Amino acid sequence: MRRYLLYSFLCAGFAISSPPAGADIISVAPDEEQLSETALAKVFFVGEVTERKVAELVSVLDRLNSEHKALQSIYLYINSPGGDMDSAQTAYWAIKSSPIPVIAVNISTVASVAAVMFCGAAERAAFPNTFFILKPASVTLPEMSMQPVHFELSRELLKSYNEVFESVYRECTSLSADEISAVIESEDNRLLVRASEAREKGIISSEMREIVVSPLSYTILDREDLDVRFRSRD
Repeated sequence: MRRYLLYSFLCAGFAISSPPAGADIISVAPDEEQLSETALAKVFFVGEVTERKVAELVSVLDRLNSEHKALQSIYLYINSPGGDMDSAQTAYWAIKSSPIPVIAVNISTVASVAAVMFCGAAERAAFPNTFFILKPASVTLPEMSMQPVHFELSRELLKSYNEVFESVYRECTSLSADEISAVIESEDNRLLVRASEAREKGIISSEMREIVVSPLSYTILDREDLDVRFRSRD
């Protein structure tokens, strides 16, 4: 509650990067005959981590867990430049709490807060020539009149979010404490980790070279409108 109130107060004084207007889900569902033989589901998460898109992700995970209990794994393919930290933490806990194991896969880039949601999966992988970008928290201040309290509260917010990053980097990498500090304590420092290095650094346990085949598929992506459309395969 304290963080939410702090966030709300800060947003009244300055903007934290504006997310896209909405999100859309495209789903492909098997017919009843295929359903009984479906052991895997796949979900593609494309673009910024936003409140709307994470809500859709949570809904998809809930649906798969409640309606497809025979599933053995859910493959979550992520390509994201980052986004909203609070939303990323929600995704982290939703992924971590899924009764059906979630396997997170970097399909292009996992950057900034997208690494938080990626870390929620017990099993993590990446395709060749993909990247992870680990970086400290940041806020964007518009050109406007600021009061001293805004700067103080922004520092508190940044400190809180960097603590999240520190916790995630400790949990999901083999980076030393000094390496983690170098990332989160520098204003402009960031660590780019290639897929070929990610295994050594403990970010992933394996590399993949093909997307799993499954008739049960969801894609969560940015849309201009706020409609959620479901499209089933014939």
